[in-house]
Amino acid sequence: MSHPYNDASGITHTQSCSMSSSDYSCEVGEKVTVLYDPGRPIHSNIDSFSTLWLGPMVVIGVSLFTGSFLAVWFVAMNSMMKKRQSQGII
Repeated sequence: MSHPYNDASGITHTQSCSMSSSDYSCEVGEKVTVLYDPGRPIHSNIDSFSTLWLGPMVVIGVSLFTGSFLAVWFVAMNSMMKKRQSQGII
């Protein structure tokens, strides 16, 4: 979906949103804050939680889950190896 916006100098730009949702929180014609690089106004995002933070939070959550799982696995393997060594199996 394309979204037109005006930069600080009044020039109109059109940007396609990278995220799409049927329950988008903005109504047609509603004014929203657009964050953009003045040097490259084609690179823009609507100032909202989902466009700015949802992606990084998902990556952080998956990383924390994976890291926690691996830490528990390594501790369990280390404990099992020490137990086997003390029993003279290895």
